[in-house]
Amino acid sequence: MKQLEKAELTEEQQTKLKELAKKTGAEMQALRKEAGITPELMKKRAEAQKELKESGKKPAELFAEVNKKAGLSEQQATALKKANEMRADLLKKAVAMLSEDQKSKLPKQLLRRGMDKKDGKNRKAKKKAE
Repeated sequence: MKQLEKAELTEEQQTKLKELAKKTGAEMQALRKEAGITPELMKKRAEAQKELKESGKKPAELFAEVNKKAGLSEQQATALKKANEMRADLLKKAVAMLSEDQKSKLPKQLLRRGMDKKDGKNRKAKKKAE
């Protein structure tokens, strides 16, 4: 929600987004609990991520290395990946709710993350065709 403050959401958009966020948050929490992901484990993972941030590895490699260093099991790493996908999906749904004027007020990085990857690829293909 904080990331979208600059878009000046309407009351209706805020209500819809809060509902979506609440539902997604509950699903993510259940997923973490089922996988045995504790706050201590997340803290350990955050420390490993800080340590390895400048390693120059590709995102997928970095994700795997951080999880290994933090001592996550394969099930826990899969649960975290799914939770990240859920968070990204929430962002896409939120951005899709916005008008073009509201989208223009968002930081470009946030807008890119909120776009469907297919849309981004299509734009690149169109540019190459021109």
